[in-house]
Amino acid sequence: MASTSDNKTKMNKLQICLCIVGFLDFLGVAMLIPHLTKYMSSIGASPGVVGAVMSVYGFLQFFSGPMVGRFSDIFGHHRVLFWCILITGVSYGLMGITNSVTLIVLTRIPLGIFKQTQSLAKSQLADITPAHQRAEMFGRYNAISTAGFIIGPVLGGYIAEDSTRFGRVCFLTFLTFMVNLALVFFFVSSSPKEHVKRTASIEKFTTDDYSINIKGFFSAFKKIAKTQPDLFAIRFLLGLCMMMFRSNFTLLLEQRFETTPKINGWIISYGSLISTLSGMMVGHVVRYYNNLSRLFKHSSIGMTITLILMTLSPSLLYFMMFSTCLSVFNSVSRVCAVDIGIQRGGVSDTGSLLGLTTSVMSISRTVAPLVSGVAMEYSVYCPSIIAIFLGSCGIALQIVYPLNRNLNVDDEQEYTNEKKKDK
Repeated sequence: MASTSDNKTKMNKLQICLCIVGFLDFLGVAMLIPHLTKYMSSIGASPGVVGAVMSVYGFLQFFSGPMVGRFSDIFGHHRVLFWCILITGVSYGLMGITNSVTLIVLTRIPLGIFKQTQSLAKSQLADITPAHQRAEMFGRYNAISTAGFIIGPVLGGYIAEDSTRFGRVCFLTFLTFMVNLALVFFFVSSSPKEHVKRTASIEKFTTDDYSINIKGFFSAFKKIAKTQPDLFAIRFLLGLCMMMFRSNFTLLLEQRFETTPKINGWIISYGSLISTLSGMMVGHVVRYYNNLSRLFKHSSIGMTITLILMTLSPSLLYFMMFSTCLSVFNSVSRVCAVDIGIQRGGVSDTGSLLGLTTSVMSISRTVAPLVSGVAMEYSVYCPSIIAIFLGSCGIALQIVYPLNRNLNVDDEQEYTNEKKKDK
Protein backbone atom coordinates (compact mmCIF):
# COMPACT_ATOMS: atom_id res chain seq x y z
CA MET A 1 0.00 0.00 0.00
CA ALA A 2 2.84 2.34 0.94
CA SER A 3 4.57 1.51 -2.33
CA THR A 4 1.46 2.46 -4.31
CA SER A 5 1.24 5.76 -2.44
CA ASP A 6 4.92 6.48 -3.09
CA ASN A 7 4.49 5.77 -6.81
CA LYS A 8 1.53 8.14 -6.99
CA THR A 9 3.47 10.87 -5.20
CA LYS A 10 6.41 10.38 -7.55
CA MET A 11 4.09 10.52 -10.56
CA ASN A 12 2.47 13.75 -9.32
CA LYS A 13 5.88 15.39 -8.83
CA LEU A 14 6.96 14.34 -12.31
CA GLN A 15 3.74 15.74 -13.80
CA ILE A 16 4.33 19.07 -12.07
CA CYS A 17 7.93 19.19 -13.31
CA LEU A 18 6.85 18.51 -16.89
CA CYS A 19 4.25 21.29 -16.68
CA ILE A 20 6.98 23.69 -15.51
CA VAL A 21 9.18 22.49 -18.39
CA GLY A 22 6.38 23.42 -20.82
CA PHE A 23 5.93 26.81 -19.14
CA LEU A 24 9.64 27.69 -19.29
CA ASP A 25 9.80 26.58 -22.93
CA PHE A 26 6.99 28.92 -23.97
CA LEU A 27 8.31 31.70 -21.71
CA GLY A 28 11.72 31.68 -23.40
CA VAL A 29 10.28 31.60 -26.91
CA ALA A 30 7.67 34.29 -26.17
CA MET A 31 10.34 36.71 -24.93
CA LEU A 32 12.31 36.47 -28.16
CA ILE A 33 10.21 35.65 -31.22
CA PRO A 34 8.07 38.85 -31.27
CA HIS A 35 11.27 40.92 -31.62
CA LEU A 36 13.10 38.75 -34.14
CA THR A 37 11.37 40.25 -37.19
CA LYS A 38 12.09 43.81 -36.02
CA TYR A 39 15.75 42.97 -35.43
CA MET A 40 16.13 41.44 -38.89
CA SER A 41 14.54 44.56 -40.41
CA SER A 42 17.02 46.74 -38.49
CA ILE A 43 20.00 44.90 -40.05
CA GLY A 44 18.68 45.35 -43.58
CA ALA A 45 16.29 42.46 -44.25
CA SER A 46 13.22 43.22 -46.35
CA PRO A 47 9.79 41.85 -45.32
CA GLY A 48 10.11 39.14 -47.98
CA VAL A 49 13.49 38.02 -46.62
CA VAL A 50 12.12 38.10 -43.07
CA GLY A 51 9.27 35.84 -44.14
CA ALA A 52 11.66 33.43 -45.86
CA VAL A 53 13.85 33.20 -42.75
CA MET A 54 10.87 32.53 -40.51
CA SER A 55 9.72 29.80 -42.90
CA VAL A 56 12.89 27.78 -42.32
CA TYR A 57 11.66 26.68 -38.89
CA GLY A 58 8.31 25.33 -40.11
CA PHE A 59 9.90 23.57 -43.09
CA LEU A 60 12.38 21.67 -40.89
CA GLN A 61 9.73 20.88 -38.27
CA PHE A 62 7.71 18.93 -40.82
CA PHE A 63 10.54 16.42 -41.22
CA SER A 64 12.20 16.58 -37.80
CA GLY A 65 9.10 16.06 -35.64
CA PRO A 66 8.48 12.41 -36.56
CA MET A 67 12.20 11.59 -36.47
CA VAL A 68 12.91 13.15 -33.06
CA GLY A 69 9.74 11.58 -31.68
CA ARG A 70 10.77 8.17 -32.95
CA PHE A 71 14.23 8.52 -31.36
CA SER A 72 12.56 9.41 -28.05
CA ASP A 73 10.52 6.20 -28.23
CA ILE A 74 13.73 4.22 -28.74
CA PHE A 75 16.14 5.98 -26.36
CA GLY A 76 13.66 7.50 -23.88
CA HIS A 77 11.71 10.77 -23.79
CA HIS A 78 13.75 12.07 -20.85
CA ARG A 79 17.13 11.67 -22.55
CA VAL A 80 16.05 13.15 -25.90
CA LEU A 81 14.24 16.00 -24.12
CA PHE A 82 17.48 16.92 -22.31
CA TRP A 83 19.52 17.17 -25.51
CA CYS A 84 16.79 19.04 -27.39
CA ILE A 85 16.55 21.70 -24.67
CA LEU A 86 20.36 22.05 -24.57
CA ILE A 87 20.71 22.53 -28.34
CA THR A 88 17.70 24.85 -28.48
CA GLY A 89 19.04 27.06 -25.67
CA VAL A 90 22.51 27.32 -27.23
CA SER A 91 20.95 28.22 -30.62
CA TYR A 92 18.93 31.06 -29.08
CA GLY A 93 22.05 32.27 -27.28
CA LEU A 94 24.09 32.31 -30.49
CA MET A 95 21.32 34.26 -32.19
CA GLY A 96 22.03 37.15 -29.81
CA ILE A 97 25.61 37.61 -31.06
CA THR A 98 24.75 37.49 -34.77
CA ASN A 99 24.73 40.60 -36.90
CA SER A 100 23.68 39.24 -40.30
CA VAL A 101 20.61 37.53 -41.75
CA THR A 102 22.74 34.59 -42.92
CA LEU A 103 23.90 33.83 -39.38
CA ILE A 104 20.32 34.06 -38.12
CA VAL A 105 19.32 31.46 -40.72
CA LEU A 106 22.12 29.19 -39.49
CA THR A 107 20.83 29.44 -35.91
CA ARG A 108 17.28 28.74 -37.05
CA ILE A 109 18.30 25.39 -38.61
CA PRO A 110 19.05 23.58 -35.30
CA LEU A 111 15.93 25.17 -33.83
CA GLY A 112 13.81 23.71 -36.60
CA ILE A 113 15.28 20.27 -35.91
CA PHE A 114 15.55 20.13 -32.11
CA LYS A 115 12.86 22.54 -30.83
CA GLN A 116 10.56 19.65 -29.81
CA THR A 117 10.10 20.36 -26.08
CA GLN A 118 6.30 20.47 -26.14
CA SER A 119 5.75 17.21 -28.00
CA LEU A 120 8.39 15.35 -25.95
CA ALA A 121 6.97 16.59 -22.64
CA LYS A 122 3.47 15.53 -23.69
CA SER A 123 4.76 12.12 -24.76
CA GLN A 124 6.25 11.55 -21.31
CA LEU A 125 3.05 12.77 -19.66
CA ALA A 126 1.15 10.19 -21.73
CA ASP A 127 3.49 7.49 -20.39
CA ILE A 128 3.11 8.32 -16.70
CA THR A 129 -0.55 9.39 -16.56
CA PRO A 130 -3.36 6.79 -16.24
CA ALA A 131 -5.85 6.78 -19.12
CA HIS A 132 -8.75 8.17 -17.09
CA GLN A 133 -6.66 11.21 -16.02
CA ARG A 134 -5.00 12.08 -19.32
CA ALA A 135 -7.61 14.57 -20.58
CA GLU A 136 -7.48 16.54 -17.33
CA MET A 137 -3.68 16.36 -17.24
CA PHE A 138 -3.22 17.62 -20.79
CA GLY A 139 -5.67 20.45 -20.12
CA ARG A 140 -3.66 21.48 -17.06
CA TYR A 141 -0.41 21.22 -19.01
CA ASN A 142 -1.74 23.44 -21.83
CA ALA A 143 -3.00 26.05 -19.37
CA ILE A 144 0.32 26.24 -17.48
CA SER A 145 2.37 26.28 -20.69
CA THR A 146 0.26 29.03 -22.26
CA ALA A 147 0.96 31.22 -19.24
CA GLY A 148 4.48 31.53 -20.65
CA PHE A 149 3.04 33.33 -23.67
CA ILE A 150 1.22 35.74 -21.36
CA ILE A 151 4.32 36.71 -19.36
CA GLY A 152 7.05 36.33 -21.99
CA PRO A 153 6.09 39.04 -24.52
CA VAL A 154 5.70 41.66 -21.78
CA LEU A 155 9.06 40.80 -20.25
CA GLY A 156 10.78 40.74 -23.63
CA GLY A 157 9.10 44.00 -24.63
CA TYR A 158 10.50 45.85 -21.61
CA ILE A 159 14.02 44.61 -22.36
CA ALA A 160 14.00 45.12 -26.15
CA GLU A 161 13.11 48.79 -26.31
CA ASP A 162 15.21 49.05 -29.46
CA SER A 163 17.07 46.71 -31.80
CA THR A 164 20.40 47.22 -29.99
CA ARG A 165 19.00 45.33 -26.99
CA PHE A 166 18.00 42.26 -28.97
CA GLY A 167 21.11 40.48 -27.70
CA ARG A 168 19.90 40.95 -24.11
CA VAL A 169 16.63 39.21 -24.90
CA CYS A 170 18.52 36.33 -26.53
CA PHE A 171 20.73 35.99 -23.47
CA LEU A 172 17.72 35.94 -21.15
CA THR A 173 16.09 33.31 -23.37
CA PHE A 174 19.31 31.27 -23.20
CA LEU A 175 19.27 31.48 -19.39
CA THR A 176 15.61 30.38 -19.33
CA PHE A 177 16.43 27.27 -21.34
CA MET A 178 19.44 26.53 -19.12
CA VAL A 179 17.16 26.66 -16.06
CA ASN A 180 14.82 24.31 -17.91
CA LEU A 181 17.77 22.03 -18.69
CA ALA A 182 18.73 21.88 -15.00
CA LEU A 183 15.12 21.09 -14.09
CA VAL A 184 15.05 18.18 -16.55
CA PHE A 185 18.47 16.91 -15.43
CA PHE A 186 17.78 16.94 -11.67
CA PHE A 187 14.02 16.43 -11.33
CA VAL A 188 12.59 14.82 -14.47
CA SER A 189 13.33 11.11 -14.41
CA SER A 190 12.70 8.47 -17.04
CA SER A 191 9.15 7.11 -17.11
CA PRO A 192 8.38 3.39 -16.55
CA LYS A 193 6.06 2.75 -19.51
CA GLU A 194 5.27 -0.79 -18.42
CA HIS A 195 3.45 0.44 -15.29
CA VAL A 196 0.84 2.42 -17.20
CA LYS A 197 -1.55 0.93 -19.72
CA ARG A 198 -1.44 2.87 -22.99
CA THR A 199 -4.65 3.52 -24.91
CA ALA A 200 -4.90 2.61 -28.58
CA SER A 201 -4.75 6.25 -29.66
CA ILE A 202 -1.67 7.04 -27.56
CA GLU A 203 0.06 3.87 -28.75
CA LYS A 204 -0.74 4.76 -32.35
CA PHE A 205 0.41 8.35 -31.94
CA THR A 206 3.74 7.54 -30.33
CA THR A 207 4.52 4.57 -32.58
CA ASP A 208 2.90 4.80 -36.01
CA ASP A 209 2.90 8.55 -36.59
CA TYR A 210 6.43 8.97 -35.25
CA SER A 211 7.69 6.18 -37.47
CA ILE A 212 10.39 7.14 -39.97
CA ASN A 213 8.77 4.76 -42.45
CA ILE A 214 7.66 7.13 -45.21
CA LYS A 215 5.38 4.54 -46.79
CA GLY A 216 3.59 4.00 -43.47
CA PHE A 217 3.18 7.74 -43.01
CA PHE A 218 1.45 8.28 -46.34
CA SER A 219 -0.60 5.11 -45.84
CA ALA A 220 -2.03 6.61 -42.63
CA PHE A 221 -2.68 9.88 -44.46
CA LYS A 222 -4.60 8.02 -47.19
CA LYS A 223 -6.74 6.21 -44.62
CA ILE A 224 -7.77 9.43 -42.88
CA ALA A 225 -8.25 11.30 -46.15
CA LYS A 226 -10.93 8.79 -47.16
CA THR A 227 -13.13 9.74 -44.20
CA GLN A 228 -12.59 13.51 -44.10
CA PRO A 229 -10.99 15.10 -47.19
CA ASP A 230 -13.23 18.15 -46.94
CA LEU A 231 -12.53 18.64 -43.21
CA PHE A 232 -8.82 18.27 -43.82
CA ALA A 233 -8.95 20.95 -46.54
CA ILE A 234 -11.06 23.27 -44.39
CA ARG A 235 -8.69 22.96 -41.43
CA PHE A 236 -5.72 23.69 -43.68
CA LEU A 237 -7.39 26.79 -45.17
CA LEU A 238 -8.46 28.19 -41.80
CA GLY A 239 -5.09 27.40 -40.22
CA LEU A 240 -3.24 29.07 -43.09
CA CYS A 241 -5.66 31.99 -42.81
CA MET A 242 -4.73 32.61 -39.17
CA MET A 243 -1.01 32.10 -39.76
CA MET A 244 -1.04 34.51 -42.71
CA PHE A 245 -2.49 37.17 -40.45
CA ARG A 246 -0.20 36.45 -37.50
CA SER A 247 3.03 36.07 -39.47
CA ASN A 248 5.09 39.26 -39.17
CA PHE A 249 2.43 40.44 -36.70
CA THR A 250 4.77 42.86 -34.92
CA LEU A 251 5.83 44.42 -38.23
CA LEU A 252 2.16 44.94 -39.06
CA LEU A 253 1.54 46.69 -35.73
CA GLU A 254 4.60 48.90 -36.12
CA GLN A 255 3.80 49.93 -39.68
CA ARG A 256 0.09 50.53 -39.14
CA PHE A 257 0.00 51.95 -35.61
CA GLU A 258 3.66 52.85 -34.88
CA THR A 259 3.79 50.66 -31.80
CA THR A 260 6.92 50.11 -29.67
CA PRO A 261 8.35 46.74 -28.61
CA LYS A 262 6.88 47.28 -25.14
CA ILE A 263 3.38 47.84 -26.55
CA ASN A 264 3.78 44.86 -28.88
CA GLY A 265 4.64 42.70 -25.89
CA TRP A 266 1.49 43.76 -24.07
CA ILE A 267 -0.65 43.16 -27.16
CA ILE A 268 0.70 39.63 -27.70
CA SER A 269 0.30 38.82 -24.00
CA TYR A 270 -3.27 40.07 -24.08
CA GLY A 271 -4.03 37.84 -27.07
CA SER A 272 -2.57 34.82 -25.27
CA LEU A 273 -4.65 35.57 -22.18
CA ILE A 274 -7.86 35.79 -24.23
CA SER A 275 -7.01 32.53 -26.00
CA THR A 276 -6.47 30.80 -22.65
CA LEU A 277 -9.75 32.06 -21.23
CA SER A 278 -11.57 31.18 -24.46
CA GLY A 279 -10.23 27.65 -24.34
CA MET A 280 -11.65 27.24 -20.85
CA MET A 281 -15.10 28.35 -22.03
CA VAL A 282 -15.29 26.36 -25.27
CA GLY A 283 -16.93 23.37 -23.57
CA HIS A 284 -19.87 25.51 -22.42
CA VAL A 285 -20.32 26.95 -25.93
CA VAL A 286 -20.29 23.48 -27.49
CA ARG A 287 -22.94 22.24 -25.04
CA TYR A 288 -25.09 25.31 -25.74
CA TYR A 289 -25.03 24.79 -29.52
CA ASN A 290 -25.29 20.99 -29.41
CA ASN A 291 -24.36 20.96 -33.11
CA LEU A 292 -20.65 20.89 -33.87
CA SER A 293 -20.86 21.40 -37.64
CA ARG A 294 -23.10 24.45 -37.28
CA LEU A 295 -20.89 25.91 -34.52
CA PHE A 296 -17.79 25.31 -36.66
CA LYS A 297 -19.38 27.13 -39.59
CA HIS A 298 -20.54 30.05 -37.45
CA SER A 299 -17.14 30.42 -35.76
CA SER A 300 -15.44 30.35 -39.19
CA ILE A 301 -17.76 33.08 -40.42
CA GLY A 302 -17.04 35.05 -37.25
CA MET A 303 -13.28 34.71 -37.82
CA THR A 304 -13.48 35.98 -41.38
CA ILE A 305 -15.76 38.92 -40.55
CA THR A 306 -13.50 39.84 -37.64
CA LEU A 307 -10.45 39.81 -39.94
CA ILE A 308 -12.26 42.20 -42.28
CA LEU A 309 -13.04 44.54 -39.38
CA MET A 310 -9.44 44.39 -38.12
CA THR A 311 -8.16 45.24 -41.60
CA LEU A 312 -10.47 48.27 -41.71
CA SER A 313 -9.76 49.35 -38.10
CA PRO A 314 -8.91 53.09 -38.00
CA SER A 315 -7.08 52.86 -34.65
CA LEU A 316 -5.27 50.45 -32.36
CA LEU A 317 -8.21 50.47 -29.92
CA TYR A 318 -10.62 49.10 -32.53
CA PHE A 319 -7.96 46.67 -33.74
CA MET A 320 -7.56 45.21 -30.23
CA MET A 321 -11.31 45.03 -29.70
CA PHE A 322 -11.79 42.94 -32.84
CA SER A 323 -8.64 40.94 -32.01
CA THR A 324 -10.40 39.76 -28.85
CA CYS A 325 -13.28 38.41 -30.91
CA LEU A 326 -10.83 36.72 -33.31
CA SER A 327 -9.16 34.82 -30.45
CA VAL A 328 -12.53 33.55 -29.20
CA PHE A 329 -13.72 32.41 -32.66
CA ASN A 330 -10.37 30.73 -33.37
CA SER A 331 -10.44 28.78 -30.09
CA VAL A 332 -13.96 27.53 -30.74
CA SER A 333 -13.28 26.52 -34.35
CA ARG A 334 -10.17 24.52 -33.42
CA VAL A 335 -12.05 22.45 -30.83
CA CYS A 336 -14.94 21.85 -33.23
CA ALA A 337 -12.56 20.67 -35.97
CA VAL A 338 -10.91 18.12 -33.67
CA ASP A 339 -14.22 16.75 -32.38
CA ILE A 340 -15.71 16.42 -35.87
CA GLY A 341 -12.53 14.71 -37.05
CA ILE A 342 -12.78 12.16 -34.22
CA GLN A 343 -16.42 11.47 -35.05
CA ARG A 344 -15.55 10.99 -38.71
CA GLY A 345 -12.49 8.79 -38.29
CA GLY A 346 -13.23 7.03 -35.00
CA VAL A 347 -11.54 7.22 -31.62
CA SER A 348 -8.96 4.58 -32.49
CA ASP A 349 -7.45 6.88 -35.15
CA THR A 350 -7.19 9.98 -32.96
CA GLY A 351 -3.42 9.71 -32.74
CA SER A 352 -3.01 9.53 -36.52
CA LEU A 353 -5.35 12.47 -36.96
CA LEU A 354 -3.38 14.62 -34.52
CA GLY A 355 -0.06 13.58 -35.99
CA LEU A 356 -1.09 14.35 -39.55
CA THR A 357 -2.66 17.65 -38.52
CA THR A 358 0.60 18.67 -36.88
CA SER A 359 2.52 17.87 -40.07
CA VAL A 360 0.05 19.79 -42.22
CA MET A 361 0.24 22.82 -39.93
CA SER A 362 4.03 22.65 -40.29
CA ILE A 363 3.44 23.20 -44.01
CA SER A 364 1.31 26.22 -43.12
CA ARG A 365 4.06 27.53 -40.85
CA THR A 366 6.44 27.20 -43.79
CA VAL A 367 4.24 28.84 -46.41
CA ALA A 368 2.56 31.58 -44.37
CA PRO A 369 5.61 33.64 -43.25
CA LEU A 370 7.08 33.58 -46.77
CA VAL A 371 3.85 34.59 -48.54
CA SER A 372 3.03 37.13 -45.84
CA GLY A 373 6.48 38.70 -46.08
CA VAL A 374 6.33 38.98 -49.87
CA ALA A 375 2.80 40.40 -49.66
CA MET A 376 3.97 43.10 -47.23
CA GLU A 377 6.43 44.25 -49.89
CA TYR A 378 3.40 45.58 -51.78
CA SER A 379 1.18 46.75 -48.94
CA VAL A 380 0.81 46.28 -45.19
CA TYR A 381 -2.80 45.25 -45.87
CA CYS A 382 -1.98 42.46 -48.37
CA PRO A 383 -1.47 39.65 -45.80
CA SER A 384 -4.84 40.44 -44.21
CA ILE A 385 -6.57 40.43 -47.62
CA ILE A 386 -5.07 37.02 -48.44
CA ALA A 387 -6.13 35.72 -45.00
CA ILE A 388 -9.70 36.91 -45.61
CA PHE A 389 -9.74 35.15 -48.98
CA LEU A 390 -8.53 31.87 -47.39
CA GLY A 391 -11.12 32.13 -44.63
CA SER A 392 -13.87 32.72 -47.21
CA CYS A 393 -12.76 29.61 -49.10
CA GLY A 394 -13.00 27.60 -45.88
CA ILE A 395 -16.56 28.85 -45.30
CA ALA A 396 -17.53 28.07 -48.90
CA LEU A 397 -16.33 24.48 -48.49
CA GLN A 398 -18.42 24.08 -45.35
CA ILE A 399 -21.51 25.29 -47.23
CA VAL A 400 -20.91 23.05 -50.24
CA TYR A 401 -19.90 20.01 -48.16
CA PRO A 402 -21.85 20.00 -44.86
CA LEU A 403 -19.67 18.55 -42.11
CA ASN A 404 -22.44 16.70 -40.27
CA ARG A 405 -22.46 13.85 -42.78
CA ASN A 406 -20.44 10.60 -42.80
CA LEU A 407 -20.04 10.57 -39.02
CA ASN A 408 -18.93 7.28 -37.49
CA VAL A 409 -21.81 6.70 -35.10
CA ASP A 410 -20.33 3.58 -33.52
CA ASP A 411 -17.02 5.24 -32.76
CA GLU A 412 -18.74 8.33 -31.42
CA GLN A 413 -20.82 6.19 -29.09
CA GLU A 414 -17.66 4.42 -27.94
CA TYR A 415 -16.01 7.80 -27.35
CA THR A 416 -18.97 8.93 -25.24
CA ASN A 417 -18.93 5.72 -23.21
CA GLU A 418 -15.22 6.13 -22.53
CA LYS A 419 -15.74 9.63 -21.22
CA LYS A 420 -18.57 8.43 -18.93
CA LYS A 421 -16.41 5.58 -17.70
CA ASP A 422 -13.52 7.95 -16.88
CA LYS A 423 -15.87 10.12 -14.85
